[in-house]
Amino acid sequence: MFILPTAVFAGTLGWAQLLPNPAAVFLGNLVGGAVFVGLGYHSAYRPGMRGDER
Repeated sequence: MFILPTAVFAGTLGWAQLLPNPAAVFLGNLVGGAVFVGLGYHSAYRPGMRGDER
């Protein structure tokens, strides 16, 4: 996150060119985190596993 604003202030990159990068990173982290955390919880707490006698 240091390199991109430095490029803007140096004049080699504009703010309009910078904005899509953090937006894409945020959306990728949101979707990827939801999928991987959801799969982790599903595999840890899925019904029908051994030892699930309630």
